[in-house]
Amino acid sequence: MIIIITGTPGTGKTTVSRLISRELNCTHIDVSALVEEMKWGEPDPTGRETLVLTNIEELIQYVGKINKNRECVIVDTHYPGIFDSLAKDIMAVFVLRTHPKIIARRLIERKWGAKKIAENAEAELLGVIENEALRRFKCVISIDTTNKNASEVSQSIKTLIEQMHQTACPVQGRTIDWINDESAVDAVLNIEKGQS
Repeated sequence: MIIIITGTPGTGKTTVSRLISRELNCTHIDVSALVEEMKWGEPDPTGRETLVLTNIEELIQYVGKINKNRECVIVDTHYPGIFDSLAKDIMAVFVLRTHPKIIARRLIERKWGAKKIAENAEAELLGVIENEALRRFKCVISIDTTNKNASEVSQSIKTLIEQMHQTACPVQGRTIDWINDESAVDAVLNIEKGQS
């Protein structure tokens, strides 16, 4: 069984993934760290401050192999769509969502560049990752992490996983819409103007 935990950088997916993996005795795969470690990426040729995944097939095979050897695998990624060939093994995709203003603050704390902060806050505003997940997977559950700590988010996900053993997918669909939140739109516009 594979569970994908995804979201824009700064939503807490890695912290939550580690916590759930420990609590459920699952294997945790941090895709970003794995891509760096295995050298499966190269700098983006457009100059964006990111790695472009060059060995998607090897990554998918790696996750598939671990899934065959373990009862539970937590995949932590901000590109869930690359795993659509493993859809039959994916129990659920949890999309962590956080108010764009909070995303910006967290990425500033990480000392990310202004352009990358604006790009990620805008992606969160538009729900880019959530939309991708909804197009590709059957069970997609969005969780607003804005005012929750990692333990609360982890507990919510564990409860939903327990419910999935009873029913197919207890909650699904787009439930978080920052685009109609004036403060979220203003936050992104201010970041793009250079005011955070």
